[in-house]
Amino acid sequence: MNPQNVVFTYDHLEWKMSQRLEAALDFINSLSQEDVLRCDAGGLAVFARYYAILPPIIRPDLITVDTQVLEQTDETFVHKTGVTYHSFFIPIEREEEADWLEEIDRQKVEAAGPPIAFLDEKRSRIDIRLSTSPADEDEELKRQLDYRVSLVEQYAESVTRKIVDFNKDLAARMTTDLNRRKDALTKANKALEIVGLPRVYNPEHEERAIQIQNLLQSLGAAMRGETRDNQASTQEVHSFIVHGHDKSALLELKDYIQNTLNIGQPVVLRDQPGLGQTIIEKFERHAEAVDLVFVLLTPDDEVVNPHDSNDKKRQARPNVIFEMGFFLGALKRESGRILLLHKGPLEIPSDISGVEYIDISNGIESAGERIRRELRALGILK
Repeated sequence: MNPQNVVFTYDHLEWKMSQRLEAALDFINSLSQEDVLRCDAGGLAVFARYYAILPPIIRPDLITVDTQVLEQTDETFVHKTGVTYHSFFIPIEREEEADWLEEIDRQKVEAAGPPIAFLDEKRSRIDIRLSTSPADEDEELKRQLDYRVSLVEQYAESVTRKIVDFNKDLAARMTTDLNRRKDALTKANKALEIVGLPRVYNPEHEERAIQIQNLLQSLGAAMRGETRDNQASTQEVHSFIVHGHDKSALLELKDYIQNTLNIGQPVVLRDQPGLGQTIIEKFERHAEAVDLVFVLLTPDDEVVNPHDSNDKKRQARPNVIFEMGFFLGALKRESGRILLLHKGPLEIPSDISGVEYIDISNGIESAGERIRRELRALGILK
């Protein structure tokens, strides 16, 4: 049979992609107005890469066969029929992306026939299962294997094409949604400038946002059949993000705290109204009620040794060092309520050398388990 005649189905794959696209667009629409206006092409590219899918890569050139040959027995479970079963394994690169091939066991050559193969996600490989009987020619198993491998290759290639098309659509839809918000906000700000009236902070907006958020959480819990005891697995805390110039790390961390950990919206000082206060007064006002601090130590500044111009090092912004020191004193280092998140090559202040850091060089999600472990130790997460 010609592999080209086989029609593949992608119901679950397409559903997973739709969920991922929805999450990406929800993220864009959850950005603060300040983040929307600041987000440039580079920032948007970071967001798109976060939600994009890497296609799994199969390696039929590295196919192997199970050393064990299984023999079929008759209805007495004693006598062998002469039919033997064989398993062949095709490795999958990028094991974390293997689950995008999970529908392979739903692909069949004939409606009542066996699947073309199975996904062994635990071992990151495709399992092709074949059988032979005493009546088969010597070359029959090889012909069956070649045919199945060609089907597996064709299916994997079709999934890759769908993933590539999805990534293109994802980038276009995220760009459209971001630009729609940015254009609307830019136009609104221009119109307000023409009006020329002074702007004041209205606390009603924040109160309404909290009410809406609480309502949505209650509705979501009701739809999932959760009780108040179930919802108590996390608690809302007053958290604060100390940050430098790495906007993508800041936005990723803010989204992770708010939407993944679900412990409330963190305070980002630049997003708060000034109310006529100086920077230090504004910082003190928001810092005094903080329970938990995330310090983003990113290599923003280059420092040159005055005695050796070739001796260059990277360090965090001075405001990051200052605010970190403030909270280490206010909340006490040993309280565990100051989480130091370290990214890239960085010179660490000698006063706190030896303090444990959480490496986020590969993204916030990659360090998610360590962050959760610290919060569980503090009783913030259950």
